[in-house]
Amino acid sequence: MKLTFLTIGISLFSTTAYSQIGINTPTPSAALDIAGKGSTGTTKALEVNNSNATEMVTVLDNGNVGINTSAPTQKLTVVDPLNTNSYNGTVSILSADKTSGVGIGNAGIQAVGSNTNNNIHINGKGSGNIILQHPSVSTGGVGINISNPASKFNMINGRMIVSAGANPDSPLSNGWHDLAAPANTAEGVILRLVNTSPVAVGNTSIIGFNSYNGGGATWGIGSRQISTTISDSKLFIGWSNGGSYLERMTMDSSGNLTIQGTTATKPGGGSWTAASDARVKKEINPYTDGLEQLLQIKPVVFKYNGKGDTKDDQKKYIGVIAQDIEKIAPYAVTETDIKVDNSGKGMLQLTDAGSFTYMTINAIREQQAMIEAQQKEITELKKILQQQQAAINKLTEN
Repeated sequence: MKLTFLTIGISLFSTTAYSQIGINTPTPSAALDIAGKGSTGTTKALEVNNSNATEMVTVLDNGNVGINTSAPTQKLTVVDPLNTNSYNGTVSILSADKTSGVGIGNAGIQAVGSNTNNNIHINGKGSGNIILQHPSVSTGGVGINISNPASKFNMINGRMIVSAGANPDSPLSNGWHDLAAPANTAEGVILRLVNTSPVAVGNTSIIGFNSYNGGGATWGIGSRQISTTISDSKLFIGWSNGGSYLERMTMDSSGNLTIQGTTATKPGGGSWTAASDARVKKEINPYTDGLEQLLQIKPVVFKYNGKGDTKDDQKKYIGVIAQDIEKIAPYAVTETDIKVDNSGKGMLQLTDAGSFTYMTINAIREQQAMIEAQQKEITELKKILQQQQAAINKLTEN
C-alpha cells in the first residue's frame, strides 16, 4: 500500500513504505519509476551527470540509451571518451569470478578476464550459420594475423588445418572438401600456392600428402624455380622421409618429362603408344637411315656424375653418348636449357631414341637384301659347279 506523498505544485516525487520512488507518478511500480510529462520541449527521458556536470547517462524518449553521449543512435550507444580501448574495456561481460569474459572496444571484440589465456567463441544456434562480411553490408575481407586482408580471406604467419573429422588426427573415412570454380568455361585458377620469397634458384611451392599422422609429407607435388627468370620453373613430384624432397618426376615448361626411376612398368610390358593413323599425318617421306648409321652407334656402360640436373646414384646404366649420336642422327638429339658447365651449350638429351627401332628395321631390310643377293649368287655358283662336275664326270668316264 502506498503510504505517503510529497507534492510540490504538481506531483513530482513520491515514495512508499516499500522504498519505491516515483518521479512524475504517484503510483511507482518499481524501486525507481520515472514517468514523462508529455510535451516538455525535450526528447530526453533521463539524464545523469557526473560531479563536473558532464552528461554521463542519457535515455531518450525512443528508448535509446547513451553512455558518454547525449545523442545515442542505437538502443545502447557507448562512447569511449579517451578513444583508447580499441578491442576491449569499453564494455566488459565477465564471469562471476572475473577469470574470463568478453570485452568490446571501439574497433573489435577480445577475450578478457584474469586468466592469462582465454578463448572466445562465436556460435550459431541450432542449424544456424556464422556469416562473416555479408555482401549486403560489406565488400571487405577476413584477415587472420593481418589488419588489411588483400582478399576475401587472408591469413599470414600461421598454419591452417581443414579436416572432415572431429580433429586432424581422426578425419572421417568418407570426408572430402570442395573448392568450387565459377560457373563458366574460363580457365580460372581455383587454388594457388605462392612462394612469397624473392625469385631464386630452388624456390618451391609444394602440396604435401601424408599417409600417416606425423612427420613430414611422404609425397609432394609442386613447382621448383630453375633460375632467377620468373617463368623458368618446373613441375615435380617428390618423395620425402622427413627431409628434403627427392625428385621422382619432373616436367619443364616445354613439356619435357623426366622420370628418375630406373624402371617403367605397364601391364604386359610394351612400348609407349603414338598416333600413327595416315589420316593424321602430312609431309610423309621415306626414312632411309639404316645399317650404315647403326654400325656407327657405340653403346657404353656409364654412371651419372650429378651434373646437369642428374642424380649421382652410383648405379651403372647402358646407353649412348649424345655427342656421338648427334654426328650420326642429329634429329635424335636435342639441346636443352640445362647448364652443365661454362661452355654456353646446354645439356644434350636423346629425345628420339625410338628412331633407332626404325633404323634397325632398315638395317635388317638392307641385310636381308644382301642375304637374298648372296643366296641368288650362291645358287648360280652351285649351278655352275654342278655343270662343271658333270663335265668332269663325263671326261673321267671316257
